[in-house]
Amino acid sequence: MESINSMIDAYIHTRYGNSDNYTYLLERLNGLSNEIYKLKILDKYSGVTKELCVFRKFGKLSAMVDRNLEGNIIDQLSKEGLTPKTIFSELKCCRFEEYIDDSDVVDKDTARSEYFIERITTLLVFYSTLSVIYDYHMVNQSIDGLDRIDIKIQQIYDHIHTRLKIDKDRNIYDSLVKMSDKANENFLSFSDKFLKFYFSQKDHSEIDQSIYTQFEKFSYYVKNFKNLFLKVFPSKGLLVLNHNDVHKLNLLCIEGRDKIYILDHEYAGLNLIGIDIVNFLIETNYDYTIDVFPYYEYSPELIDLQAYYKIFLKFVDEFILKHQQVSARVTEEIEKYMEEIKNFEYFLRLVRVVSLFWLSWSAVKIDFDAFEKKKSFDYFKHAMDRISLFETADKIWYNQKICFNKK
Repeated sequence: MESINSMIDAYIHTRYGNSDNYTYLLERLNGLSNEIYKLKILDKYSGVTKELCVFRKFGKLSAMVDRNLEGNIIDQLSKEGLTPKTIFSELKCCRFEEYIDDSDVVDKDTARSEYFIERITTLLVFYSTLSVIYDYHMVNQSIDGLDRIDIKIQQIYDHIHTRLKIDKDRNIYDSLVKMSDKANENFLSFSDKFLKFYFSQKDHSEIDQSIYTQFEKFSYYVKNFKNLFLKVFPSKGLLVLNHNDVHKLNLLCIEGRDKIYILDHEYAGLNLIGIDIVNFLIETNYDYTIDVFPYYEYSPELIDLQAYYKIFLKFVDEFILKHQQVSARVTEEIEKYMEEIKNFEYFLRLVRVVSLFWLSWSAVKIDFDAFEKKKSFDYFKHAMDRISLFETADKIWYNQKICFNKK
């Protein structure tokens, strides 16, 4: 807690001068990537509340996050009343945000309701207009005698409504390559401890064997991540700004659930059209508020990819309409890709890209001691959830391809 205390003391000093005159109370809210707290600052002598705010302590992946871009997105959305304002930010470690009173995270029933899905679709379409649209293509290169894949990105068209400038390297391909490197490094450490523990056991029960089989599958996906990613990522297409982490705990509802705030923009960057709505629909089947191991619940039986595809198509139609309002020239450019983007195969690609993203994230976060003692979030199980969905979408794609070829 020393680092948290020093961050808060520095914040109070910056805001109010002598921090000795104040005390504070912390209430843990949520957070897997970051630690998120409700912070109440009190006058030490009168006990009067001086300020309520949200304190975010950045987590393990913060080195991969563009905090300047994140801050710019927050500034733009806060002007529209779509995210809390930043009060103070220390780019390397923490951020203090406006506390939204009378707000609440979205419950699972609301998240699945037609009314809420329509509203979140409109919000995510707006998010995609914060930056210009880019097109890209994947190219084979030989560098120092080694073959590699690179991504070439160019801006389609700039227009007066553009709010943000995003560096081309803030794209999902480059981000996942970096995450994959971290995943391999961390998973190697996990693997060494896992194998040492597993083979030290004299008798392997069926449960132990099942866990070992899962470990082998997890290991395969981590080691072959880049090839799997290139298999499902379209070789050319369009990139727009995506949040990349839309789920219930990153959304707040206020005013009778008619107003939605979107939170935590640290993974925001250029990604495929529709990633956010697909990720949100998948995440409606997760509950991260569970306070016992594995510290979440997953309901794969509720996933309906055909229903999600119809919602995705509505998102694309709204996306086109929104950009028609922005620029006819932009609309003309993006319509060249619309037939491919509206295809069910493209949608299945999005499902698999999302699955791979969170699989890699789990490999970055997993810790053997926590896994063995079952004392924190079960990243091992979470990875297997993501692999299962990846393989489900992959099987559907393969079967459709076989049927098409037969015709």
